[in-house]
Order: sequence, then C-alpha cells, then structure tokens
Amino acid sequence: MNSSREYFCMPPVNLGLHVDGMGSLLRSKVSPQVACKILLEAHRYTGPEASKDGIVDGLAAPDELYGIAIEWANGYKAKLGRMYMVR
Repeated sequence: MNSSREYFCMPPVNLGLHVDGMGSLLRSKVSPQVACKILLEAHRYTGPEASKDGIVDGLAAPDELYGIAIEWANGYKAKLGRMYMVR
C-alpha cells in the first residue's frame, strides 16, 4: 500500500449497502475488533494504520510500489507454477 497518500475503507458501509457475504472474507483474515471497525464504523485507514491492524501486507513509497508489486507477484507466480504443473 502507498505509505503516504492512500487509504483503505469500505464505501458500501457508508452508503448503507449490504452484499451477502461481504464481511465473511474480512472476518476470516483480521481480528474481530478490526472487522467491526471496518464493517460497522467504515473506518478510513491510512497506510500505517492498515499495516498495524494487519489489513495490508506492506507499505512502500509511491515510486517503489510497482517494483515491490512485481517482486511479490513473481513470488506467487513461482508457487502457483509448481501447483499447476502438468505431468
């Protein structure tokens, strides 16, 4: 996540919209306190807050984001390639 200017939030919560299962994945990945903060309060997280609460995997300066994203993608690509190898 951009360490200086981005934010994470759930806009549908502010709009009163509900999609079945919207919170299921979120609740399975973060603590109940963080899930409530996101799903009930529609808290708008800054990069450092999102990192502290375990919502994002990491922070990077804007000029480093693309390179870091490519590194992470290549790491997953290597793992996925082994999973889907044709024998």
